Amino acid sequence: MPKKNIDLICVGQLKSKIFSDLEKRILKKIRPQYKVNIIEIKDEKNINIDREKEVEKIKRLEGEKILSKIKKSSYVITLEIEGKQVKNLSLQDLVDNVEKDDITIIIGGSVGLYHKVSEKSDKKISISKLTFPHQLVRLLILEQFSL
Repeated sequence: MPKKNIDLICVGQLKSKIFSDLEKRILKKIRPQYKVNIIEIKDEKNINIDREKEVEKIKRLEGEKILSKIKKSSYVITLEIEGKQVKNLSLQDLVDNVEKDDITIIIGGSVGLYHKVSEKSDKKISISKLTFPHQLVRLLILEQFSL
């Protein structure tokens, strides 16, 4: 079975050395089985002038950057609050059972995903009903492939 190519598109970057070091360790463990490419999208500043308009503007700007990074041939998985709750190991099973070799997993920004990114998704998932920092979610997703 050929290696799956996984593009993990994340809004924002790992700012903590502890998280960066942990990500390197996880990637080292999973790279024999998966070819993982981390794609960081710069998060937009939230200045809170008109909250509703500002949120939509941020979603659109971040969303357009995300959309530009998705390969046309890729199976797209988005992390969304209203997505299907996944149990431990089922994310790895989901990826392994996708017929395509190119998989894109998208972790949106702090205000959520642009509707056009969500529409592009083949599978919408949720890792929890709880809210987690995006840096931690990134590590949680990667860790699913090392179990």
